[in-house]
Amino acid sequence: MGEPCYSLCAGRLGAELFVAAADVHGYVSSDRANPVLAKMPAGDGRASSRSTESLATPKAVCGARFPSLLDLSLHTRIALLRCSERCPMLSPSSYTGTIVSTDVNISAVIPLYNGAAFIGDALDSVIAQTCLPMEVVVVDDGSTDGGAGERIVKAYQHDVSIAVPVRFMRKEHGGQSSARNYGIGQARGDLIALLDQDDRWYPEHLEVLAGPFDSSSHVGLSYSELDMIDDSGNMVAERALEHLHSPQPKMSLADCLGKNMYILPSASLMAKRAWEHVGGFDQRLSGYEDDDLFLRIWCSHGVVYVDRPLSQWRIHAVSSSWTPSMWKSGLVYAEKLIAEYPDNPSLQQFYVRDYIAPRFFRHYLGVYSSLLEQGNQDEGEWRVGQGMGDQGQVDQDNIARVHGAIEHFGRLMKPSLAVKSILSLAGHPWLFSRVYRVARGLRRLASRARDPFPCV
Repeated sequence: MGEPCYSLCAGRLGAELFVAAADVHGYVSSDRANPVLAKMPAGDGRASSRSTESLATPKAVCGARFPSLLDLSLHTRIALLRCSERCPMLSPSSYTGTIVSTDVNISAVIPLYNGAAFIGDALDSVIAQTCLPMEVVVVDDGSTDGGAGERIVKAYQHDVSIAVPVRFMRKEHGGQSSARNYGIGQARGDLIALLDQDDRWYPEHLEVLAGPFDSSSHVGLSYSELDMIDDSGNMVAERALEHLHSPQPKMSLADCLGKNMYILPSASLMAKRAWEHVGGFDQRLSGYEDDDLFLRIWCSHGVVYVDRPLSQWRIHAVSSSWTPSMWKSGLVYAEKLIAEYPDNPSLQQFYVRDYIAPRFFRHYLGVYSSLLEQGNQDEGEWRVGQGMGDQGQVDQDNIARVHGAIEHFGRLMKPSLAVKSILSLAGHPWLFSRVYRVARGLRRLASRARDPFPCV
């Protein structure tokens, strides 16, 4: 097998560091093919300093030794079997290697809110890791499900056969950013592995993402490619980041500002010192909070991308992108970026004009169209429908606010006939809704082959 190859993006500190020495990473070649690696999507076969192309079997990672599957606890073996039933890529046959402990300590942190339907899957994927974390911290963020999720977590917590301590905590509802900050603050590990309650990891997730931290004290974050699954856990897309038109790894500030970063929390491993240094998640945000945190880490620490799916990202039938909390949070984040990265003509830097404003202009055109469709507007008159207001109907104040955001971002962009035409059209909601729907349909037809889920 080939030697590991990481790219390390040092943010404002500068350039890319190409690391390929097996003795630095603690990797050795294996004569026996790894069944999980064999099933992972391969790259294009070309060596690259921008991403990992292939990874050998680690001889030292982070704190657990598995001589064979039979040596695992009963609950862990059951978890492996459950995982293998739900996803063939999670095969117990991959657990026959040996892992020797090192000084790396990892805490898995899972925020929980009315997540009884998925939390068992998430926990199963944690205890099935080839490199076990030192603890699992589950933070219940004021769930209103009558304790259904809590009972599931406590069943794991009280199972003496599980080798990983499960810590359960409860707090008043404050949102996912608040729950993550609370859990990370309570965590004892040097590295933090975030996992959303409805996502799950492949068995070598922690093992692979921990490697870069052994090689450099500058690394603050490692993250990977991921696969996309639906509500039922069925595969929707392999190597999902390739379909999202957000190139990885991020090599410039423009890359980070112009599009969603798509560094997913469940696909990342973060140094706790990096989280502390940048001030943690912004608790004002209930959307874009991961982009916000990881951008701040990218600008101040080394960030390593592993070009291989190591987790599964669950996409639900109703996209959260159009919910009020999401798009309102997006407005807060956009203004935060505009204040942090203003245009500087003397340096020929136009981060707002060329990257931030166009990004959010496009996004809020989509939000605006969604609100209009839900309002079922007909010839200028609003019909009550399933909408975004508190009483199940479209809130015209929300529509006016989104329209105002479109005009705001449009004014910040480079003047053009196209932008002026769109702004004019947006002033006529009935016409805009129909024109936008046709344009979106044509775009999807043109991009279907390369973009199987353009609405994400």
